[in-house]
Amino acid sequence: MNILSAPSFQDKLGSEMITERYIGPLVHGFFEIRDAPTKSNQILANALILLAAASRPKPDICAIATIRGLSELYEFVIGAAEAKVMIQESTTQVQLAAAFHPTLIMMVLLQLRITDDTVTSQVPLPDWYFLIGITYDRDGVIFYVHMPRFDRMANRWYFQSMLLDDTSKDVFRFKRDEDANEQLENRANLARSC
Repeated sequence: MNILSAPSFQDKLGSEMITERYIGPLVHGFFEIRDAPTKSNQILANALILLAAASRPKPDICAIATIRGLSELYEFVIGAAEAKVMIQESTTQVQLAAAFHPTLIMMVLLQLRITDDTVTSQVPLPDWYFLIGITYDRDGVIFYVHMPRFDRMANRWYFQSMLLDDTSKDVFRFKRDEDANEQLENRANLARSC
């Protein structure tokens, strides 16, 4: 019997570790990206100067970009997920933002180099210039988008984190396993197509 169809499934997920064990494998599929190794619950190796505040991000699941010459020194996260017993949006969104911070810095530096601009970018960022973060708990999943932005009025770069989709936040609640898995797969396809 699939764990999602067990009558007491929701009751079994009383800790973050248990949520990771039972729901994590479903979410892990989002991060199976060619040439991007995954890590689980390991501190990311990055220079302190690239980190947000004094954080040492340790995402529950993440995919790391393989960049020749840099991968040995830095781990640029291109997708990450955080498990919780109950999702607290502000907390998990901050955790995801911290994991993505070095990658967002690199995205800005690449944009400046590509556009041969030293301070600002007169050329709009490409539509695909974003990272997807996921939070999940025993009830479902929520998707966030993280991206660099340039504020022309203040003449500075900043990083934005915002809700992308929360229609699956209750996908596991009182659903049969086929329904829950189908809805999660639909969201995975949506995220991949962005």
